[in-house]
Amino acid sequence: FLESSGSVQLDGQPAVVDMAIPAIAKIVTGADGHAVITLEPGAAVEVRKNTTVDIGRSEKKKVSLRLLAGALWSFLPKGASYEVSTLNATAGVRGSAFYMEAKDPKDTYICACDGDIDIEAANKKSFSKVVSSKMEHKAFRFLTKGKKQVAKKQPRLNHTDAEKDLLMPSMERAK
Repeated sequence: FLESSGSVQLDGQPAVVDMAIPAIAKIVTGADGHAVITLEPGAAVEVRKNTTVDIGRSEKKKVSLRLLAGALWSFLPKGASYEVSTLNATAGVRGSAFYMEAKDPKDTYICACDGDIDIEAANKKSFSKVVSSKMEHKAFRFLTKGKKQVAKKQPRLNHTDAEKDLLMPSMERAK
């Protein structure tokens, strides 16, 4: 943990700065919780309030995060790679920055903030492509209605470049 404030738990125990995160873990933040973690050298992930995320592996990536509720903002240096998935979408990233929210199991928001983000809906036929951004914040909302999935372009929501600047000290520590 690079930062931890308010209610933040790692596997049911209070999380503190410099606490190591095992390869398989669960992080939960409360209404006043906030954390910044690192999973690879140089990579920083902001875990926002009211967030539940499982950390593990997937078929595609050595490091995989399952965002069950809440929001994550990831910053990866060149060469770092992992994925974040919800029940209805996945963002595979490599040396880039992206923001992701799971509003509920059928509603996911993904913003490609900078770099190339491989974004897929759970039903790959409805949306599967690499989204490239050079700080343009290209965002999409994934909605599941019955068996149908819809992907819609969205404006940037709930994250700003000024907030990113506040995370810079933690990102430097991650190196």
